[in-house]
Amino acid sequence: MRDPKRIDKLLDTIRIIWKANPDLRWQQLMDYIDSNDSKFHMEDEEFNKLLDKTYCSNFRKPIEWCVKHDLIVLDSDGWRDKDFDEPICEAEFVKRAMDSTCRGNMTVFEIFNKKT
Repeated sequence: MRDPKRIDKLLDTIRIIWKANPDLRWQQLMDYIDSNDSKFHMEDEEFNKLLDKTYCSNFRKPIEWCVKHDLIVLDSDGWRDKDFDEPICEAEFVKRAMDSTCRGNMTVFEIFNKKT
């Protein structure tokens, strides 16, 4: 029997990808992940590693993005209903930081303009 714990690991990875792309519907998300490659015979653990490598490599915890951008989040309004420890992509970090009170060498607006 396969380890039932693999299900939570895989769903956690899919949750991270979907939260970074909230406008996608379920089947769009599945098409986005599949990218026309057949993964039918791939084991769950192997598939999870592929998802991590392909879609989650640029996900970090907000504190890691703060260190990268030399930024301190003083009031985390951008995370009002969200977990501050949840890994997010840089674009989502900038979006949430713009709704928060921050201090650093660069303004959040400058970080945003540097990324676009």
